[in-house]
Amino acid sequence: MEILLLIIFYFLSMYLLFNTIKLFYNRYLRTYKLEINEYLRQKGYKYVETFSAKKKDWSRSPIKMPSQYELGPFTRGVQWTKYEYLIIVGERNQKYHEFWLEIKTSYFQKSKLIFSDGQRINYIDNKNSELVIENCPNCGYMLFSNDDINCPDCGFKLK
Repeated sequence: MEILLLIIFYFLSMYLLFNTIKLFYNRYLRTYKLEINEYLRQKGYKYVETFSAKKKDWSRSPIKMPSQYELGPFTRGVQWTKYEYLIIVGERNQKYHEFWLEIKTSYFQKSKLIFSDGQRINYIDNKNSELVIENCPNCGYMLFSNDDINCPDCGFKLK
């Protein structure tokens, strides 16, 4: 009887350890690039970049902003369910479109990915912008003003 209890305890411990490692991998190490590329391919887009949603990005989000309420510093420990939000940029015919991804990870469950269409992105090309020189090419002196004609340190002509 004791051996049976030890075997059950051992397998239960291994199961919990395996699920904890799997959860850690899904929350902190996995990038979900394969799933993102497959989603974009189905929509006819080519992958450009992915970045985390910041506070200023939520104004154009198709997803409702999650509550940021926390009870105190001790509530930040182990979370049973964690939500992460990513913004994916895709390109089709020289036009860019953003997609939102909600990733839900929880113990003993497969990660859930929810994609949402965002809005089109209009990038402005600055092909005619001026080259900004930060250091003098002659002596390496740091330039604080882009209006200088000559380097304040060595007198090298900048423009």
